[in-house]
Amino acid sequence: MMVPMTTTKFRIRQASPTDAPTLGHIELATKLSCYSFLPEEKRAAMHPRQWRQWMLNVAPFHHPQTPRRAFVAYDWNNIWGFAAVRHDSNFAGFGADMTGIFVLPKYQKLGAGRALLVQVARWLAIDEIYTLTVDSYASGPGGDFFEHLGGRPIERWGDDEAWITYGFNNLREIVLHADE
Repeated sequence: MMVPMTTTKFRIRQASPTDAPTLGHIELATKLSCYSFLPEEKRAAMHPRQWRQWMLNVAPFHHPQTPRRAFVAYDWNNIWGFAAVRHDSNFAGFGADMTGIFVLPKYQKLGAGRALLVQVARWLAIDEIYTLTVDSYASGPGGDFFEHLGGRPIERWGDDEAWITYGFNNLREIVLHADE
């Protein structure tokens, strides 16, 4: 059993399917705030992922059938950030793929994104998975965040708004330095 990670400002715990509506709200609010560089019509068409189905590994997210988890950052009863990850990656040599880290803008810069990534790394380590991929818009704030934590660009793709896939080659390091 995973013990909730505690800091002075927030806690981290595993998400449950009942958290799905909140996760959808956080994902959409974060995207609308952080993706201001996208054309307005693209931002207006954004919608959140079906997090309940994703967590339960059911259609339309049932291929591939792999273990997956989401972890939430919260204080008191308020969830305001989360990370989602699944075993398997589309890139050879990487054991997992992170669907994303989303933290509401007013809670960014408190260390929750890093703490969520540490919790993801700890969960993956249980199955001896120490490598991870995650995608981010090239123009978005995610790239700097992932590079600061040790992710390295491994592929750039997409036409209009370019994406970058970042690879983490040694999640042990992230866990090792979690308390620094």
